[in-house]
Amino acid sequence: MLRFNGFPPRLRALVTPLALMLAGAVAPRQAGAMDAAELFAAQVDKLVQDGDDRPAETLAALDALVSNGVRTPQERRLVLSGEGLVAARTGRATQARAMAARLSTEPGVAPALSNADRELIQAEIEATASHSQAAYAQARSALRGYEDACAGQPALCEYRARYHALMMVAWGAEWNSNNAMAVSRAQAMLELSRLAHDRVREARALGSQATIAQVDSDAEMADRLLAQALAVARDAHSARLDVQLGIDEGFIANYRKDPESARRAFERVLPLAEKGHFDYLLMTTRVNLGDACIKLHRPDDALRIMAPALAVAEKNDDQRRVRYLFHNMTIARIELGLTEDVKLDIHRDLVRWAQTGAPKERLEAFQELSAALNSVGQHDGALELFRQEQELLFASGEEHDMFVRQSLLRERERDEHRHTLLGWIAASGAGLLAAAAIGLLATRRHRRLSSSNEALRHHAERDPLTRLLNREGFLRRLHEASLLESFAGTLVMIDLDHFKRINDTIGHAAGDAVLAEVAQRLQACVRDEDLVVRWGGEEMLVAVATQPFDPEALLGRIMHALAATPVLFEQRPIQVTASIGYASFPLETPSRVFPFGQSLALVDGAMFHAKRTGRRSAVRLLGFPEDLPNDLAGLLDHLERDIERGLVRIRTRRMDVPDAPPRDGATDASPDVSALPCRS
Repeated sequence: MLRFNGFPPRLRALVTPLALMLAGAVAPRQAGAMDAAELFAAQVDKLVQDGDDRPAETLAALDALVSNGVRTPQERRLVLSGEGLVAARTGRATQARAMAARLSTEPGVAPALSNADRELIQAEIEATASHSQAAYAQARSALRGYEDACAGQPALCEYRARYHALMMVAWGAEWNSNNAMAVSRAQAMLELSRLAHDRVREARALGSQATIAQVDSDAEMADRLLAQALAVARDAHSARLDVQLGIDEGFIANYRKDPESARRAFERVLPLAEKGHFDYLLMTTRVNLGDACIKLHRPDDALRIMAPALAVAEKNDDQRRVRYLFHNMTIARIELGLTEDVKLDIHRDLVRWAQTGAPKERLEAFQELSAALNSVGQHDGALELFRQEQELLFASGEEHDMFVRQSLLRERERDEHRHTLLGWIAASGAGLLAAAAIGLLATRRHRRLSSSNEALRHHAERDPLTRLLNREGFLRRLHEASLLESFAGTLVMIDLDHFKRINDTIGHAAGDAVLAEVAQRLQACVRDEDLVVRWGGEEMLVAVATQPFDPEALLGRIMHALAATPVLFEQRPIQVTASIGYASFPLETPSRVFPFGQSLALVDGAMFHAKRTGRRSAVRLLGFPEDLPNDLAGLLDHLERDIERGLVRIRTRRMDVPDAPPRDGATDASPDVSALPCRS
């Protein structure tokens, strides 16, 4: 069943009050001053830990610190940041934005730090609203901000804030199927916590790595990492940490489709959460314990366990958590019998999801309601839910990942197959002639369904706005071409510059028009066998499987196609530029072949270097020395630094606006791109 938050269930265990810590040294200080600063930081840290459990009291205590206990601009910044994060995480978006705004005007605070704090607060606001892609982007910006602010500073500069940002980036990377990035960020969390001798964060980082390993189907590694986390936790003496690791254990069991083990894990930590008055963790435990009971076909137990959590969420006016709890309880009530009251609950559940503005979670809710209705024989109701969601399924490509689409498709196929079987059963007692006639009808029906399902699959693999392949369709083609495990070819990651500004100043209709036009231009620049993908939001990916292949001519055509002619929207010209990262694999050095996920992570890093160095450019990753770490995760962590040091070889091309196609960076092997226009 759905968890009660906007984070993906597979990585929700990473995000706890323990991760909401915002303190750390900014510059070298004398020992006494450093101790005083760290003591204050620890005080704020402890308060923020309590934020999810007791938000009103925590916010009041932090506000009192601003009035009575703040001695320096840095301390004031820590308190304002903490208030903003607690407010953001508990659904108080207006208050969170107000704290972020105050940070921007706070005297005596380095702008780089206050900007990073604001980005992190905004990331939590987006995550709470279930805007996964936006949260990921904001977290990455926050992490870059902290790293920039800490350049040349002691290793533990802003370590708590950096840990928090790393955690959110790890979640976002896993959500985007970028396993290499997720692993590297979780490893960075672990290294940072060990450097700080922070046993609580060390255990949480190990628990995070265990969850990621299980998502990647590495059960042995997940068990090993979880055992390490539990061993570290024994030295930390933190009841809250013990509860969180128990939740991690339950999540891992859920991923293994072992609800009985999940139930035992959640039941073991339930009294610990109650004794510690950890309201947020208690709600998390109850909703997931209830979920396990539903899977074990114990709906009465599920309702008994979740009811107290729903009462607390309603008392706190926490509509986000109310929504998830009410949904899971509706699933349990369906299993007990479809009464008129339960039908009303289903309607209320659907209304709640319609109000969220989070299409992915809404689709998942519809899928689970459909499955629950099927399980009690209400096939017509299940199919009606599916039909209602067809328009939503194809209405937005940004938040729908391949897993949702595939599971919905499989659910429909199961439903339709079940109806066909019911038809055969009905025919079995009506004589051979009737059976033969119904058999013929079933055969025709099967043909129609096969055609319908193929059409559904085609639509499910296309982004409805741009008609480009979406991730599901693209990854399916890579799988069919055996390119997922070892990718050989060229990848071009394109991120439209200042796209949010178009949406904010001209309107979302203009943004949609730009995306659709850019998609057409990109499609015209490639061959029929090449793939153009809407990767998410304003990011698009071009993949060329041909080897050997010189990408320079292609890049020239793409840059010219994007920038040479503005996009017209209602007679208004909109100039388009982009930040682009690209590479041909295998690289010049090292010559080994990377899996697709790692290749994509490297190209993504090149694209972000283009953004950081002024946008309107394309950065090609050529290679790096053989003596750099063989561990790609370590390389990704330091990619930006190593580019600046010249250890990673790149080629940068600037995007000319609005004249002829760019020439800089061209070589003898790179023909005159003006002679190679895209198809009109």
